[in-house]
Amino acid sequence: AVVSTQSGHYGRVCATLQCVIKKMQQGDAIQISDTVMSAFLMMMSSNEQSSEVQEDALMAVGTVMEVTDKHFAKYMDSFWPYLVASLQNHAEYSVCAAAVGIVGDM
Repeated sequence: AVVSTQSGHYGRVCATLQCVIKKMQQGDAIQISDTVMSAFLMMMSSNEQSSEVQEDALMAVGTVMEVTDKHFAKYMDSFWPYLVASLQNHAEYSVCAAAVGIVGDM
């Protein structure tokens, strides 16, 4: 129950940040992107996270990518392994679909 509660909180954090970042000016988003990307990568790196958290984090990263545009390139080395793993995660359709969406946005 603790993990599912924590996953729910992480999912809400991702969704909230995604909404906030989407409404930000590019310069403001770039200023906070190191911090939020660190948080999203941390969430994706945890093996204890549910597929919902993985999907929410991927969608939030997609928003960071969209808003920061070419400035997102600095995160690709760190993000790439999670993107590839998500693309290969056929058992979790929603995670794989979110990853496909990110590739399409690139």
